[in-house]
Amino acid sequence: MFGHDFGFTTLGARRGKTAFSPGKLPGLVAWYDPSDLSTLYQDTAMTVPVTAAGQAVAAIRDKSGNGAHMLQAAASKRPIYQVAGGLKYIEFDGVDDGMSAAACPMAGADEVPLSTAVRGVATGTIGTLCELSAISSNTAGTFGFFEEGVQTGAVTWRSKGTADSLQTVARGAVLPATSVYSCMGKISTDLSVVRRNGAVLLSAAADQGSGAFISGALYLGARGGSTYFFRGNLYGMCLLNKVQTAPDILRLETYWSQKAGL
Repeated sequence: MFGHDFGFTTLGARRGKTAFSPGKLPGLVAWYDPSDLSTLYQDTAMTVPVTAAGQAVAAIRDKSGNGAHMLQAAASKRPIYQVAGGLKYIEFDGVDDGMSAAACPMAGADEVPLSTAVRGVATGTIGTLCELSAISSNTAGTFGFFEEGVQTGAVTWRSKGTADSLQTVARGAVLPATSVYSCMGKISTDLSVVRRNGAVLLSAAADQGSGAFISGALYLGARGGSTYFFRGNLYGMCLLNKVQTAPDILRLETYWSQKAGL
C-alpha cells in the first residue's frame, strides 16, 4: 500500500476536483493551518488575533477539535506569521523559536501518520519539526520528525514503542527546499515510512517493540523547546492515530502541496 510513487504530476491532476480537508479523515488528532488566520493569536490566552504579516504568533488553535493548541509564552521565542507570493505560513528562525501543546491525544493508538508542508533552511545542525515528548529517544511510545536529520542533506523519522526505530534517509534535495512529507509509524507491525513530494524516501521494518503512543507534550520547531531548532516556513501539519489508505495519503499530500505552492 505504501510503496507506490504518487508523483506530483498525479497530485496536480487531482486539484480542484473535490473539496477536501484533513477534518474528513478518521483518527485526526491535531491539525495546524497557518493559512487560516482565524487560528493564529498574538497571546497564549487566544484573545488577540494575528491580523497581518510580521506579527509574532503566540498560539495556533488546533483545528481538529481535540484542544492540542500550540503555545509559546516567551515573546522572543515566537515564530512570525508571513505572507509571500500568495502563500501564508509561520516562520521559525532556527535560533530559539518553538511551540508546544500540553498533550497530544494519541488515545493509546500504536500507529501515527504525520503529514506536513514546510520550506526548510539549513542551519548546520539537526532541525526538529515535530516531536512527541521533550526527548523522544528517552521515552517509549513517541515519534519525531527532523527535517534536517542527523546527517547533512537527510531527514530523520523516529517511531518508537519499547524499542526504537530511528531512520535517516537522504532528502533528495539541498536546503532551502519546499517539501510535502508523509511520515508513518506503526509499533505492532514495525512500520516506518517517509514520503517526500509524492515519492517514497524510506520504507523500513526495524523493530519498534510493543506498546502504544503516549498522550504527551507535542513540540513544534524545537526539541523540548530548547535545542535542535528548525529554521524555515511551516505551511501546515496534521497528525492522526490511524494509518491512512493510499488514496487518503494522496489527498493529504495534494492538500498540503497547494498550501506550499507546489
